[in-house]
Amino acid sequence: MKTTSVSTLAVTVGLVFAAAPMLAHQPVDLVGTVTKVDWVNPHSWISSDVKSGDGTVVNWGRETGAPNVLLFAGSPDSGPKQ
Repeated sequence: MKTTSVSTLAVTVGLVFAAAPMLAHQPVDLVGTVTKVDWVNPHSWISSDVKSGDGTVVNWGRETGAPNVLLFAGSPDSGPKQ
């Protein structure tokens, strides 16, 4: 009986830790001014100043894909060929 409860606890803890990274992929709306764009490998960065609820300005940094991926993602020639 004791082995079953320990196994159940281990599986539960494992599932909680496995699901934790999904919390990082929540959509967030930001309204602000872009202050810097770094097109560097392996990931590009976009920095912006965003005014928070209490009026203070906070600098947000967002990591994006590689410059080559971003370039072709916005290209009209990047889609499937007919």
